[in-house]
Amino acid sequence: MPSTSDGQEAQQAQNQPQTNGNSRKNRRRGGKGKNARKEKVEKPERPNENLKEYFFQAAGKPGAMSFTKVEKAVMEYFIENNNEASYDFSTGWPTKTLPSIGVVPEQSTFGSDTSAFYRAQETYKKADKSRKNAEANLCALIKRQCTPTVLELLQGESTFSKIATACDSMALLKLVQEVCTKQTTTKQSEEAAVTADRRLLNFRQGKLTNLEYYDSFKDLIDVAKQANCALGASIATVQQIYDDKTITSPTDEQQAAAIDHAQEKYLSVLFITNAAPKFDDLRREIINEKAKDPQGDSPYPQTLREAVQLLTRWKPPVKHKNHVPNPNNDREGLSFLQANANDDTNQRPPSRNRPNPRGGGRGAASGRGTGGRGGRGRGRNGRPTRSQDNDEAHAHFQEADDGSDGSQAYHSDNDSSEASNP
Repeated sequence: MPSTSDGQEAQQAQNQPQTNGNSRKNRRRGGKGKNARKEKVEKPERPNENLKEYFFQAAGKPGAMSFTKVEKAVMEYFIENNNEASYDFSTGWPTKTLPSIGVVPEQSTFGSDTSAFYRAQETYKKADKSRKNAEANLCALIKRQCTPTVLELLQGESTFSKIATACDSMALLKLVQEVCTKQTTTKQSEEAAVTADRRLLNFRQGKLTNLEYYDSFKDLIDVAKQANCALGASIATVQQIYDDKTITSPTDEQQAAAIDHAQEKYLSVLFITNAAPKFDDLRREIINEKAKDPQGDSPYPQTLREAVQLLTRWKPPVKHKNHVPNPNNDREGLSFLQANANDDTNQRPPSRNRPNPRGGGRGAASGRGTGGRGGRGRGRNGRPTRSQDNDEAHAHFQEADDGSDGSQAYHSDNDSSEASNP
């Protein structure tokens, strides 16, 4: 008889939830099985109704969309719904620098023509007011499309309060880009540079379109530049550019231009190298072009924009199936036609009332037609049909009248029918 402690242990065992192999596998995998809890994607609190799918999110977060893609969607929506400021923002958005609306009119410029001065003042005030309203609306839209984490990071920046007070939309857009593409601040500078460089080198196009590939590639470039990665602008490469242009004492502008030129060439090669497998023929063409003139200029594009245009405009070569013509084809065809012409069996199929020269119906011994012994039915040993039974009965009565063989009488009937139907 079990003791009280044994009964309590049995009751506790029944109350405990049963585990299966899947849960054990989940524990071994660190909770990444089917029952593992997925991390929730952070979204803005009050996003625009037409831009719910596009929002600025910090780098490394689950489901984070590229900054370039979100920026494009936000700016296109804003330009479409602000006709007065559409031209200024569409031209200034790519460089994040809006065109100037002009200088404040001064009385000395117009002399004694006060009416012209007043008209110029009114025009400037109207343009300035329209620009300020548009920038305020754009700043509000950008903030609405930011997640709480991004807003918190923006407020931690020293320049955010000044930008928000002045409603400088382009400066706010730059700051959001820096926040969204910035790596975690807990990493050391060397570790952040190695991580950013490795992510850029290992990034592949895969199934992305050329535009999506370019946008994601640009985001990784921004991260790498913030981590102070060289991106191909080594000391030797920059010095080679100075030597080619015979620059002995480069200025700051010349140095910046040389670094930018070296990075553009490096990134264009990397962009084409990591493109989808469907561009293998393009890469092969570039390698063959370089092999023809090893000492000549590089056949790769010089800038990243040219590399994107090359992938977009390039057409793969048309590949035909290899077909080796056979010189005997015509002769074989003639012999085939001659063989068909001399074959009596291909002239005309036997009719229903004419015996087959081979002694069987269609299909010889097993086909359906005029059989050798089984008559018109399913071959020699086939199942007799109703018409076959009638023929056998006719032969039997004919044999009883003249004492001849029934099968001979049957063939005589067929011969007479064949004579009447040549």
